[in-house]
Amino acid sequence: MSIIGGVIVSFEYTEYYSKLVGVSLLAIMIATMILIFSIFIFVFYDRIRKITKININRNKIFYFLPGLLLLYALGFSSINYRFLFDNNNNVYQTEGIITEIINTENNPKFIFEGKQSTPKYIIINDEKYYVMHIGELKVGDEVQVEYLQKSKVILEIHLVEVEFE
Repeated sequence: MSIIGGVIVSFEYTEYYSKLVGVSLLAIMIATMILIFSIFIFVFYDRIRKITKININRNKIFYFLPGLLLLYALGFSSINYRFLFDNNNNVYQTEGIITEIINTENNPKFIFEGKQSTPKYIIINDEKYYVMHIGELKVGDEVQVEYLQKSKVILEIHLVEVEFE
């Protein structure tokens, strides 16, 4: 007989959304605003110069280009597209043994309970799940997880404890 232990890790959908989508979209929006502003200045350069009496070199706008490309690259590469289109009402549950814990690459760091945490992938029943923080869990632990269907993002992890009679 097995019993479900307490919640080891629990995250709200909004926490994941702000980290996996919100920060990336913010970088993309800032880059887009800078791009639009730069195009506006470049196209209406003569009118702006007459109105504001500011004498700037039009070609200096191109110095923003590497920064813009970097912001776009960071934004588009770090966004979790599957999570973006996942439904937070579609929460599934599975139980199994953690067979592998894999470090993620190019993902944001999180602050969890006052400490910096790096997201991980955990393999349960040959399925790969994404989690912000795994706590003290290790390979071989039997767990029950609640996750989003498309993105395989874990919202809650419970430790399953085996009870002997």
